[in-house]
Amino acid sequence: MRSLILSAALRYSPERLGLILVDFKGSAGLGPLAELPHTLSLLSDFDVAAVRRALEFLRADVNRRELDLRNLGVNSYHDYLRLCASTGEIPQYPEVVIVVDEFRMLVESMPDAMTELMRIATIGRSLGIHLLLATQRPQGSISQDIRANIATNICLRVASAQDSYNLLGHEKAAHISASSPGAGYVSLPDGRILAFRAPLVDALPQQHADFQQMYRWETPGWVPLNKTPSVQQVPAEGEDKLLTRAVHSIRDLYLSSHKSPAFVDHSEQNSSSVTYTCARYTPIPQALPENFPLTRTLLDTSLHQILGSDGARRRGYLLGTVEIPQYGKRQPIRLDLEAHPGALAVLGTVSERTAITNALIAQAIERKNPVYVFTSDAGYHRRLHSYADSLAVLVGPHEPQHLRFCLEKIRSSHHSADQSAQQPLLICDGVDGWLEMLMRDPQAESYLYDVLAQSHREGYQVVFTSALPLRGRFNSVAYSTLLSRRFVESDLLRKSSKSYPLPNATHFAIEGGLNTTLVGDVPLEASTLCPVVTSCKNIIELQSGNSDFSCDKSLSLRQFPRTFPMPQLETIVMWHRGYNAQGTHILCGYSRTGTPSFLQAKEGVFIPVVGSRASGKTHFLSALRMINPHLGALYINGNTPPDAQKIRQMCESVQDPEKTLILIDDLAYIPAAAQQVLLELGPRFRAVWVAYTPWARWHSSPILTALSGCSRAVLLAPASISDGDICSLHEIPRDMYTEGMLPAGRGALVDAGRVQAFQVPDEVYQSTHDAVQAYQE
Repeated sequence: MRSLILSAALRYSPERLGLILVDFKGSAGLGPLAELPHTLSLLSDFDVAAVRRALEFLRADVNRRELDLRNLGVNSYHDYLRLCASTGEIPQYPEVVIVVDEFRMLVESMPDAMTELMRIATIGRSLGIHLLLATQRPQGSISQDIRANIATNICLRVASAQDSYNLLGHEKAAHISASSPGAGYVSLPDGRILAFRAPLVDALPQQHADFQQMYRWETPGWVPLNKTPSVQQVPAEGEDKLLTRAVHSIRDLYLSSHKSPAFVDHSEQNSSSVTYTCARYTPIPQALPENFPLTRTLLDTSLHQILGSDGARRRGYLLGTVEIPQYGKRQPIRLDLEAHPGALAVLGTVSERTAITNALIAQAIERKNPVYVFTSDAGYHRRLHSYADSLAVLVGPHEPQHLRFCLEKIRSSHHSADQSAQQPLLICDGVDGWLEMLMRDPQAESYLYDVLAQSHREGYQVVFTSALPLRGRFNSVAYSTLLSRRFVESDLLRKSSKSYPLPNATHFAIEGGLNTTLVGDVPLEASTLCPVVTSCKNIIELQSGNSDFSCDKSLSLRQFPRTFPMPQLETIVMWHRGYNAQGTHILCGYSRTGTPSFLQAKEGVFIPVVGSRASGKTHFLSALRMINPHLGALYINGNTPPDAQKIRQMCESVQDPEKTLILIDDLAYIPAAAQQVLLELGPRFRAVWVAYTPWARWHSSPILTALSGCSRAVLLAPASISDGDICSLHEIPRDMYTEGMLPAGRGALVDAGRVQAFQVPDEVYQSTHDAVQAYQE
């Protein structure tokens, strides 16, 4: 077989001859021939899935050849060659020889595969596809179907006369001497049987003939005309090394003398495995790798592929390489709303699915697209938290309130793709976990469904994941679905289907719309994806060459930071002049986005400040003095409560009450008579702030009784709506939390039915005297 293949390789160029080598003995026999430029594929592992994949690609190649030849108006491969010769074109399809060493193993272990191989050979004979089958024991392995489709038999020395008779019709092959390796008989299609001796290609030729020495007569005697040759020694190398040397010689011959672009040298790309393949024709591609790690080079290539010739950004995220053997398809695939209008579901374990989502996140950050990540897995949230500054928002399993806030905003944002050149990436990781958490909040579950099902219409690329099959309407929300091997194996219907491609441990099966864009509406259960992956750590490391990889946060959904510093005096003055030119509002702190939070307060109004212990009431009253430097303050501490007479004296001694705030702390400890005085004199002042911790008999307080049902209030760290009984509160702001917690100084401003979350500044940098002077200046 080796000499036959090498002879054919020397006779025909790779445009005319292609080899598909099948060696189930670990490529010991045919492996060295894989480096021939004619070799299209080498199948060396006896793996059922690999054999099935190769046969599907071969069947697709036969169908493609048949269609292309029909379109060219020819009926056979020989007519196709004549057509190419007449037009001067290089044949697109070489003549393919499928070489199977020890095909008995295929017959015994995979009879269906052998049957399919014979069917391919039968149909492909007129299309330039041929079979070369070899076995040591022909008895029982050559079926009637094989015998009917094999026109030429080659029989070397065999052990039994019966084997010789079955192949040749006589017993001569059984009597060949063991001292004559390579001797045999060939039975030709015309019935002739010829004896032959195959050359030995495992060693260099040796001199066996007697040397004839020639002389001429010269005085004083005979002089030799030629020199006695030295004895040629066979190098002390193994047979495979000598064969490899011969293969390299043939390869180098074609590479040095052939000018056609049919050869591609991959030696620089993969130094450990030098292969030469036909660039235009590869009926059986190499097996997909485990995955494609997202490198800086791949990231740059991906970005380049989505840029138009004018430099304008196009939408899309590289997902990986998809393979559909039965249709001969293998190509990169990317998520693109124009081609794939809908959500992508990734079903698998956390480690399987997050490797894909990490790669998508890295691409989105590289393109400065907003990234919204909602994950119900605490571990994934913890790993991403270090890189949260590069995300538009990151929500974890302990933050269901902020999840609902984000869903409401995205659902009503109308962030249309037509209005932005970007394609925001929205990843909802662990939808099964979120649905379990939201069982008692059907409204939030409905918002989640709407975001997954409809956000692509507003320009979001939606990707959601799950470890379990989704229930109800969520089961059909995805436009396309990726399924890991474990997920497929856990599904009885998919696992038992013979036509369903079982992916490798690191690959995914693709179902749905992604396949339609590849093969149209033809029947297809699933294709196979080799994904682009990366780790959480590499998300930012990949951006090392990018000086600015901050994403667009025009639709800010970020959570509150834990603290806000006290703004500089210049900032405070600017805020008041810009937002409070009429002086009708009082600055209370920061909003979630870092803008000032004002509360409207007419003169003489009483404003309750409600909060539990350690919620930051005292700090809030102190901060009010600093962030409103144009107003004075009269501080009344309930821990050392003055009597009614003392309070009257304090209030009447204030020179400009209309520019002064009364700040009352711990109202519960102030006597009722003193509270009555405050109710009497308070309307003279700019505003009266009343801080207290709710107690059971708060209705006994004259001030709180008067404030019951008020329209303006400050609620610090409210746990529920009941904490706002003093005012007209309908709901607590859902964006008030930081990682599911309410730190001290976090609260809600209730202003005539409108509720806004805010944070009290943390530190005080200026004295009250300096602040007032600066504001007046």
